[in-house]
Amino acid sequence: TGNNHVYIDKEAQLSMAVKIIVNAKASRPSVCNAAETLLIHSEIAPFLLPAIEKELVEHGVSLRADTRALEYLETAALAEEADWDTEYLDYILAVKVVDSLSEAIAHINRHNTKHSETIVTDSYSASQRFLNEV
Repeated sequence: TGNNHVYIDKEAQLSMAVKIIVNAKASRPSVCNAAETLLIHSEIAPFLLPAIEKELVEHGVSLRADTRALEYLETAALAEEADWDTEYLDYILAVKVVDSLSEAIAHINRHNTKHSETIVTDSYSASQRFLNEV
C-alpha cells in the first residue's frame, strides 16, 4: 500500500517542483510509489498551483482539493475526508494547502502508509527535519 505524499516547501525551485509532481503522478499512476496527495506551502500556492494544474490536466489527471487549494484551481473538485487516505492508483491527485512544514509533517504522519514520502525544497534544514520526522 502506498498512500504517498509530495510536499512542496516554500523554498522549492518552482520549475523543478512542477516537473517532480507531474512525474510522480502521471508517469505511472498505478504503481505503489506514485504520488496520491500534493501538499503545498501557502506562500507559493497562488502562483504554483495553476502551473501544476495545467501540466497535470494535460496528462489526464483530475484533482480533488481542499477549500484553500480550490481558490487557485479551475478544474478541481472539492476533496472529501476519505481522499486524504486514498491510494488511487489512477490519474487522481488530492491537493491541500498548508501553512508550514510542521503542518505538512503532521498531515503526512496522520495519513501516510509509510511507503514513499517526498519533500521538494532547497532548504537543507527543512529536508533533514522532514526525513527525521516523517
